[in-house]
Amino acid sequence: MYLVWEKRLFGVRGGGKAERAVHEWDTGWGAIERATPQPRRTPSASTAAAAGTTPAGAPPGSTPPAAAPQATATAPPPTATP
Repeated sequence: MYLVWEKRLFGVRGGGKAERAVHEWDTGWGAIERATPQPRRTPSASTAAAAGTTPAGAPPGSTPPAAAPQATATAPPPTATP
């Protein structure tokens, strides 16, 4: 009885279709993507400065770097037509 149940003999527990489904789930690109851990997100210098914290890897007690000034786009002044 154990072999019939564990090895899915005679169609018990889905038979060959279930075996193929498990095999497809465990192999291929999808299995690699599911097993790969997501990268950690570390704060950038500008977000750390805005939050008042030091970025990862900065020496303890250091002050956060000043945020770079943001460039703003301005429209040119209107020209008068003669």
